Amino acid sequence: MVTDSCNLTCINVSGRHKFGSDGPVTFLECTQLSHFLQSCTGNFCMFQEIILRTWHLAIIQHLFAVSDEPIAGLFQWIGGVSAHGEPSFACKPRQLWSDVSSDFKLSSHVLMDVKLLVVNQVRGVYIHLDPICPSTTNSIDGGIQSSDSGPDIFSPVIPTAWVYRDDGSFDFNDVKINNFFTAETLPKTYIPNPQYHKGWHKVKTKRKSCASTIAKKWMSVARWKPIRELVGSFFIVTTHDGQPLSKHQCTYLDPLLKDKVLLPNLPSFCDKFYMKQTFHAMTNDQRQQVIQAFELGINEDKFDSIIHSILQQHRQQSYISTEKIEKTIKDKHHNGFIQIFAGGGAPPLNTEFKSYQFASSLITVCHHSCPIEEMDQYISP
Repeated sequence: MVTDSCNLTCINVSGRHKFGSDGPVTFLECTQLSHFLQSCTGNFCMFQEIILRTWHLAIIQHLFAVSDEPIAGLFQWIGGVSAHGEPSFACKPRQLWSDVSSDFKLSSHVLMDVKLLVVNQVRGVYIHLDPICPSTTNSIDGGIQSSDSGPDIFSPVIPTAWVYRDDGSFDFNDVKINNFFTAETLPKTYIPNPQYHKGWHKVKTKRKSCASTIAKKWMSVARWKPIRELVGSFFIVTTHDGQPLSKHQCTYLDPLLKDKVLLPNLPSFCDKFYMKQTFHAMTNDQRQQVIQAFELGINEDKFDSIIHSILQQHRQQSYISTEKIEKTIKDKHHNGFIQIFAGGGAPPLNTEFKSYQFASSLITVCHHSCPIEEMDQYISP
């Protein structure tokens, strides 16, 4: 509930309540988790930083819950409140995001550090361009409830973390890659490299001034190096006969996957004993049909039949799931460190490596987990 500042007042509801349309701006946690846009873009949410325990109103720019580091980009409301207890941006004309953007601050959060709830507005002046959804009021007893249309979506349209082409597909070249390593998180896996300053002198004498920027970056000295007693995962990609990949094989992209969207196969994802993840390759039109078919949620039992009815004859690609492999490593010193080798300069293979064959691309992926210090000469300058 909005009271006298952008910090919200939280009330635990234990029974049925009736609200009139007038009153302070009030939100209710939405338990109808459906009708989400891509990456939950635009959905209203309340979030609380676990350490500070203060609730804030925000609009989700993107939410990646299944990435290696689950994160959310949130436009947090930081604006003022009117004399009537209404967010100031809701009291002025607004047709574009630029009209209200000064009342919000974009910030990134690791989902482990926050409690996040998607919500419906149930009372007060509506803070987006559309009225309060009528389904948030029960037609029988007049009590407030979650909307059957899912969480509220903010309007006007907010800027996304990527750009759409005219045909509605993503421009992947515009997707920003964020590095979430900080001075606080790095020491969990890395320590400062004591050879950093000493190594620079040797590197500078070997680098040619005419070398490309990329080449100069490759010939740099790492500021950090892995903690040696930790256990890491090492992947070596070779041909089927164990030979290093050629330059062409390392850079090859299947042309049949050009402009395709890869949808993870759900049964493959749920199979904890199958270390590969299968994907369905689809066009943007097929992607829109899949979104419509699953707009009320995904049914695991019907997933395959619905996908095949939409896609019919289509390509299925399989890739190693590092997430599944990481979950099989029980060593307490394992901290998620991964190194991938392909081409020359890779560590020698031995019987401790487990191999996974990929007939379609004629490659083999070998995996082994061991103390990082055993591979130190291959990963440290």
